[in-house]
Amino acid sequence: MTSHVAFRVFVANTNVTNVDEVLDFVESQSSDLKSFRKPPGRGPQAAAGDYMLVLNTAGSIASIAGIIWMAYDKFIAAKKEPDTNVGIILYLAPSNPDIQINFWLGERQKTKEEFTDDFVQQVSSVADTENSTYQDSIDAVMSGATSWVPRDEYVDPPASELRLDPAEMEQLNLMLEQMSKDRDTSRK
Repeated sequence: MTSHVAFRVFVANTNVTNVDEVLDFVESQSSDLKSFRKPPGRGPQAAAGDYMLVLNTAGSIASIAGIIWMAYDKFIAAKKEPDTNVGIILYLAPSNPDIQINFWLGERQKTKEEFTDDFVQQVSSVADTENSTYQDSIDAVMSGATSWVPRDEYVDPPASELRLDPAEMEQLNLMLEQMSKDRDTSRK
């Protein structure tokens, strides 16, 4: 049996909250949840934050679902315009080709009951499988053997580490020029 299940976490299409605020709240509600952050890449992707939430499946999966929904209610639902796709997105992580699980609170799962039912069913199915490769991947994150860092220990890298060096900048400029030429050619 899998003792932990992990999800990549995103806050979609909103400027009313951010992932750190949501995860701070979620972690304060249960010791069965631990979040991690991966340092950003270099160059154009440097601004993208990467977050993972690890769930201890020994705890109540329904309670964890309730906590995640409370975060959605508190930070997004109350401020959301009707019929928009603002929400919290969870993707199973590390990615597993055998299991495709994702949730979009506020878009696909519109009610607490719908989300809780889906979450309990799908997370339980992962927790009940014998997938040592998946569990080993999560164990590596939790033990510090990967680039993922516990969020409470994470420090943003200096901006100088995120800048492109001259060779990377030249490569990016060439790619942009080619894209522009391709676009102009397709318009003719």
